[in-house]
Amino acid sequence: MRYVLFSFTTKAATLSSQLHKKIENDNNSCTSYTTIKSALPPYLIKLNLPLKEQVKEVFHNVDAIIFVSACAIAVRSIAPFLESKTTDPAVIVIDELGQYAISLLSGHIGGGNELTKQIANLIGATPIISTATDLNNTFAVDVFATKNNMYIDNMTLAKQVSSELLDNKEIGISSDFPVNSRLPKQLVFISDDSNVHSQGGISRQASNEFSLGISITLDENKPTFDRTLHLIPRIITLGIGCKKDTPMEAIESMVLHTLVEHHISIHAVKQVASIDLKGNEAGLLGFCQKYNLPFIVHSAKELSSLTGDFTPSPFVKSITGIDNVCERAAIYQEPNRALLIKKTAANGVTIAAAICPYKAFFDMDMT
Repeated sequence: MRYVLFSFTTKAATLSSQLHKKIENDNNSCTSYTTIKSALPPYLIKLNLPLKEQVKEVFHNVDAIIFVSACAIAVRSIAPFLESKTTDPAVIVIDELGQYAISLLSGHIGGGNELTKQIANLIGATPIISTATDLNNTFAVDVFATKNNMYIDNMTLAKQVSSELLDNKEIGISSDFPVNSRLPKQLVFISDDSNVHSQGGISRQASNEFSLGISITLDENKPTFDRTLHLIPRIITLGIGCKKDTPMEAIESMVLHTLVEHHISIHAVKQVASIDLKGNEAGLLGFCQKYNLPFIVHSAKELSSLTGDFTPSPFVKSITGIDNVCERAAIYQEPNRALLIKKTAANGVTIAAAICPYKAFFDMDMT
């Protein structure tokens, strides 16, 4: 993780230095700024920009910002840059004596609450968490989604789920993937399939008994409930091949069309892979940038080392040295090598998709 620390007094700078060392000892990166005029403690660097300018520079480029200061300083510093709980970093405030660590921003999706507890443990502070689901020991759907690497398709429905759980109402939940054997209280497992058996106390009911529910699925249009909150696991690797100088729009259109045909959300894609010959292909790079997807390339030698039933192309082999790019690139990243979509081609673009094994895990403290 990437951290930035800010301190403004001598005591705060001393604590910031100590915390910086502990953070880096856990294999994280950390930058610590201070405004003190005396000699700087180890690891700290002088804050040369105005505070708000420095905060603006780092705000969307780090995972967590920690202020060793009064809450007011932190609030005024971050206020102009707040956008969304889905994108803002975690922000934590620690008093200069190290007595309290306060989760100020992005407690759930940004991991601020868990991080606050970890930071408090590092310095012997008391963690202060104010989110209602944490205070009431209630299942938090956004925390669950974050821990299980899922995309939340509707934050309004996510808030409604939390609201109803806090009102002691039950919420239905269905899953296209295995889940561990216990569900948190107030979640009721849904299945209309008589072949699905309850496990370890999970109850099974029909979806029409709940107007609001959660669906763990790759299909963001699956209408399991009247109001369905889709949680989409990011578990798909796309293998893409294309002719030289194929426009980004052609790649995007082909990808989206293919995924829709297979009832897979673009939000289920975790990465894109191809051959290293396409490492600088502008259309591929533009597509990955637009959807914030890592782009991974492999050599022809690496891809040809795979064994399996691939869709061959003499033309592709004459250009790249291997008989198939998209299928091989898709499964190269996945140890079980399971193709979900075999080679699909149109308009100079070839696409394949591989899926990695997946199982959803619930926080068993939420009982």
